[in-house]
This record gives sequence, C-alpha cells and structure tokens, in this order.
Amino acid sequence: MSERQHYVDEMKLKLEQFNNDIEALEIKAKRADLKANDDYHQKISALKQQRDKVKLTLDELVNSADNRWNDVKAGFETTWDHLTHSINSLKKKFSDKIHS
Repeated sequence: MSERQHYVDEMKLKLEQFNNDIEALEIKAKRADLKANDDYHQKISALKQQRDKVKLTLDELVNSADNRWNDVKAGFETTWDHLTHSINSLKKKFSDKIHS
C-alpha cells in the first residue's frame, strides 16, 4: 500500500470516529435541559457541516493528481484541524455541563 493510500485510509477511519463522536454528542444533547438543548443542536449542526466539508476535501485529496497532492493535503489538514478543534471543544462543553 502506498503512503498516499495509507494516509487516505487513516483519515477515513478518523472521520468515521468523528461521525461516532457526533452521534454521541447528539444523544447527550437530547438529554440536556431544554434551554441548552437548542444551543447544542445548533453546534452539532455546524459540526456536521464541517464534517461534510472535510469529506469533500478528502474526496478531492483522493482524486488529486500527484503534482497537486501536497497542496491538497495541506488544505485538507487545515480543514481537519478545524473539525478536530470544534468537536473537542463541544465535547468539553458537554462534559463541563454534565459535571457542573
């Protein structure tokens, strides 16, 4: 397996894990009090939009020509970092809310 394919496969697995994280956050949002519930659902909706953007960027990465690979990969990693930060931030807010 090429390094490129290995990277893409690894990112697909991580994206699948983020999908699981988003589902878990949705369950927690349903359990949250009604006042906070709408806010959490809005944030989860924004996460899903970011996730969809990551999927599109990953598709672009998969289909990129060899001479564009590094540029597309850099753009993907920036998008990925934003999604990672957003999910971790929302997980922390849920955790803080549950433990307070």
